[in-house]
Amino acid sequence: LLQNEQLARQFAGHDPAQAGALPGGLGYECESNGVPLGPDGEPISLDIIAVAAQCPDRIEALELLRHQSAEMGIGMTQRFQDGTLVYDTKFANQHDAMVRLGMRD
Repeated sequence: LLQNEQLARQFAGHDPAQAGALPGGLGYECESNGVPLGPDGEPISLDIIAVAAQCPDRIEALELLRHQSAEMGIGMTQRFQDGTLVYDTKFANQHDAMVRLGMRD
């Protein structure tokens, strides 16, 4: 039983139609099917890296994020790697975002 239904759901609601309209509403050019295009004219896609051993509980969260990003027409790949490879990838700037635990570097 929720104490306050509105407060409990105001930041957790999900509206696929609203999500799909968001990139165009932010000024991104979109293909005729609504897929947003980046500055290079290619569909937007995110490459997310994470240390596999540190993030077993985040795999499901990233899968949900991938699914919801797809509803906006944004592609997302997830790479779960060992720690050394993740930091090599990070310092070579060969990713768009990184999931990690705590503060390091």
